[in-house]
Amino acid sequence: MSRLLMPFSRAVRDPFEALSLELFLDKPRGIAYRTELRVGHRWRLNGDIRMKTTSAKFDANGRKWIVVDAEGQVLGRLASEIAVRLRGKHLPTFTPHVDTGDFVVVINAEKVRLTGRKWEQKKYYRHSGYPGGLKVTTAKKLNQEHPERLIEFAVRGMLPKNRLGRKLLKKLKVYSGAEHPHEAQQPTALTLGSRK
Repeated sequence: MSRLLMPFSRAVRDPFEALSLELFLDKPRGIAYRTELRVGHRWRLNGDIRMKTTSAKFDANGRKWIVVDAEGQVLGRLASEIAVRLRGKHLPTFTPHVDTGDFVVVINAEKVRLTGRKWEQKKYYRHSGYPGGLKVTTAKKLNQEHPERLIEFAVRGMLPKNRLGRKLLKKLKVYSGAEHPHEAQQPTALTLGSRK
């Protein structure tokens, strides 16, 4: 790849401004793929100021607590909104490898809704590790015995499968009833569908 410096013909108001048009040529392909104009210490790309990509730092005090009422909500749509909040993808400072999301408290998990015939057809599998140790549970039975796990399993599948994902899952608090022990954190109620 070669770099050509070409003079810029426009009149320069400030003599200390270094103006040059840089054309980057990709010789194997024979095309110019980027033109940049340097004005002082700033770079312009096709006349627009180029933005810097900022990487957020971990801030334990910057995370909020929100409450989500699962009553009458479809499981998958609810879980995807919760996963967005846990990761912090609703924030302009989202950074993929940093935990910037909020704590999410889910109440009324037992009143979540599944569409179609999923209460009988959706199955959850686990294995004891021994030969023949496969256990199968339907969504209906799981909701009767452990209603919190329906939401936990759905959200877990939408988070990264690594250390960060396991850390994010610890910020999810699911309760089957309408009461939760996190009033001291003063959580705000979230209406689904609003990314504010």
